[in-house]
Amino acid sequence: MSLGVILSKGFPATRVDEICAEAGVTKGSFYHHFESKDALAFELVDQYSGGVAKALGAGNWSRVEDPRGHLLVYLDHAVSVLKGPLMRQGCLLGSLALDLSTADQLLEVMRGATVAP
Repeated sequence: MSLGVILSKGFPATRVDEICAEAGVTKGSFYHHFESKDALAFELVDQYSGGVAKALGAGNWSRVEDPRGHLLVYLDHAVSVLKGPLMRQGCLLGSLALDLSTADQLLEVMRGATVAP
């Protein structure tokens, strides 16, 4: 699923109808798979954070023995991840953090997701 509408409007302002239109599914299909829009947020955070962790974990940086070189190669790799397709539309985690009005709401979303180590 493209995150375009969620990232451009913000999660609270995005209607389920818009999410369905962007994904090319019916509202009935949406609610067959997700109990609510918040349930979708849990799944998005879970998948997105797993993708970010996988992308950051890939690369040659782990093979560099010298600590300074290891850090520099990792930072170059991290910049390429941030500039790459995963973040092209924006950062879902940053967007949700800004969208949710209280720390309690953010913690609830994060608690519902299983973030990959």
